[in-house]
Order: sequence, then C-alpha cells, then structure tokens
Amino acid sequence: MTDLELPLALEGVKDFEIFSPSNLISFSERAVFLDNMKFEMKGALANAKLHYTLDGTEPNMDSKVYKDSIFLDHTTTVKAKLILADGMETEVVQKTFKKTALLKSLNIKGLSKGWVHYDFYEGAFNKVGDMNGLEAIRSGKVRNFNVTEIRDPVKNKFGVIYMGFINVPKSGMYCFRSTSNDGSILSIDTIQVVDNDGIHGKVTKKGFVALEKGLHSFTLKFIGKRFEEVLSWDFKLLNDDHEFQEVKSDIIYSY
Repeated sequence: MTDLELPLALEGVKDFEIFSPSNLISFSERAVFLDNMKFEMKGALANAKLHYTLDGTEPNMDSKVYKDSIFLDHTTTVKAKLILADGMETEVVQKTFKKTALLKSLNIKGLSKGWVHYDFYEGAFNKVGDMNGLEAIRSGKVRNFNVTEIRDPVKNKFGVIYMGFINVPKSGMYCFRSTSNDGSILSIDTIQVVDNDGIHGKVTKKGFVALEKGLHSFTLKFIGKRFEEVLSWDFKLLNDDHEFQEVKSDIIYSY
C-alpha cells in the first residue's frame, strides 16, 4: 500500500483489489471527428505514469508514456492505465475516437417554419424509453419547447416527444446541449447525440455530431415527475467564435 492509501493491483497477482481508475484517468470529451483531431488525457495519481496504446493492445510498463496531446486521423481505441515505479497499477480504461463524415442535409419541401410536432404521454416514467410502445394521449404542434404549456396543469407525471427539423447554417462538427429537469434525450437524424436521461434536477449534458449545412431531423424526448419542469437545447459550431444558440422557432420546421 502506498502512502496514498489506495488499494492498487500487483501485476500477476490474482484476486487482489484493483483501484478503480474511473476518477483517476480522463479523456478529451469529444469522441468524434471529421478529418483529424488532437486528444488529451489526464492522470490524477501522484508519482504514477500514464501508459497508453493506440493499437488495441493492453498497456504495460513498456507502452508509451503520455506527455502531450496526441494526433489522430483514423478511428482509434485508446487504452490507458496508471503505473507506479514499483509495478502497482490501475485497471485499464479505454475510449474510442471515431472518424466520421458529415450527415447529409435533407431536401424536403412544404414544411411549416416555426412549428414543432409533439406527442404527449401520461405516466410516472423513470427514463424516456418507458414511453416506447405507448400510445400518445394527444398530439399537436407548438412553437416552443415549454412543456408546461402542453401538460395538464394538475398532473405532473408525463412525457413528451418533440419531432421536427432544424436548419444548421454551416457544415461542420456541432456541439449540442440539452438542459432538462427531469430527463431528456436528443437525437439528430435518428442518431442519439445527447443523453440527459433519468430523474434528476436541472442538468446540462452535451454531445457532438457532424452535419452538412441545411435541414436535419431531430427528436427531443422529455420526461417529468415534478412541477419544476425545465427543457431547452442549444448548439454551436466547433471552432466558431459565436456563442451557443438556443433552438427556437426561427430555425425549426415541421410537417
């Protein structure tokens, strides 16, 4: 045991407690890129070196030691562990950085600007997937994502699924954020981008997706169990000087 009193593992010794690295090793948050990217790692264990591999093998004391940001130009799984000089080590953590392409924009005529379709559900949902397979008790169109305007004023256990289209101004990698109380999940062109699911207070989560300029479909699912509902979402083109733009009626469309 070190002077940090952390239960680490001796390599080659079975059934020995290994300290979980979940809070000791962190990676760059974004895991998708278009042409190339630089990613960073951090290790938070004093006197330990952060060893890593990029070829799928398990890192060991002979593996490269992380010192500076690493350049990637193809889909790569990074594996890393912290190792002390005496051989004590953490478990391996890994993250896959995926090279992707722009999602093609849609060419759809006759859409109504400024509106979004919704399906409304009643029930004590703990996650947005609890609405799967259920029949909506009502549907309609609204001009915003204010859930208090469409729920029953005296019933606070419900779910809403918003569906529509968003017009993005430029091609590139976008960061989307969802802020909700309780849970929400945002999908763009059927791809889940932001997972903010579950029962919780006001929380903001983010995700990344590469989009071609123009129209893209979206689905925003929300569940609420209290009279304190919050739901909003915004987005930003990476490497752009503009601030996050809240999604409002000026850039959304519906059938």
